[in-house]
Amino acid sequence: TNAAMNAPRTAQRALPLVLLATYADAFYLPGVAPKEYMEGDKVDIKVNKLTSTHTQLPYDYYSLPFCKPKAVFNAVENLGEVLHGSVIHNSPYEVYFGTSSFKVLCRVSMEEGAGKKFAKKIREDYRVQLIMDNLPAATKMLQKLPDGQTVTLYDRGFRLGFLGSKQLAGTVPGAAYINNHLRFVIKYHRSDAYEGARIVGFEVEAYSVEHKYSGEWNAQSPETNTLLTVPITPDLSPQAVMTGDPKEGGAKETKEVIFTYETTWEASDIRWASRWDLYLY
Repeated sequence: TNAAMNAPRTAQRALPLVLLATYADAFYLPGVAPKEYMEGDKVDIKVNKLTSTHTQLPYDYYSLPFCKPKAVFNAVENLGEVLHGSVIHNSPYEVYFGTSSFKVLCRVSMEEGAGKKFAKKIREDYRVQLIMDNLPAATKMLQKLPDGQTVTLYDRGFRLGFLGSKQLAGTVPGAAYINNHLRFVIKYHRSDAYEGARIVGFEVEAYSVEHKYSGEWNAQSPETNTLLTVPITPDLSPQAVMTGDPKEGGAKETKEVIFTYETTWEASDIRWASRWDLYLY
């Protein structure tokens, strides 16, 4: 009788473990071998989806007018991604192992409804999910505990943007701002057991920057344009997609947004087999 009464409780305790295993399998499966990178090797960044805890409705990354590669194709590589139901595509990001760089991705017009699309998703608190070497992008967060200690936590993806407020200098309360500059912090591990290095961390720091440039914009070769807002510093104005307070009926679309990114590399003591641990807190 006791066993029968305890069975549902046992099942309830087992359920989170099953869900956790399913979650982890999306990025780690038997047969997915570690990959070693040599200096200068291309490292692919894939775009996954847009997610929100508010709506619970995922959207395809390219459902918003982000910068695109010349040809967009399905980039699912392993069974875990298939079982997870992920819609994964290639991206225009160009990253080469060990090479730190700053690059201009593209300029996107916010007119003809594009600004409204971005603003809607920002208000619904959507996050952007990227993948590198089977690792989901993560945002580092510092949280202070009641005892005064500070712990480091990680959240999957990064915020698409944020809403202006009186507490945020340089913003209009209620206006939507987009995180149009990404800093990729890629961690790698070396060992005598193999040649090259393995990627063990993929962190993203997202910033909103109202980029300025000199001369005529070169759409064919965006990387040749000269930006006046480099390096990225905290005193730069954030980039709105809709200007004015929407509650007062003064919202209108911004003319354009320039997307940029930079890459930095950090050596790490984390081993390849342990690189998923930070996602399982």
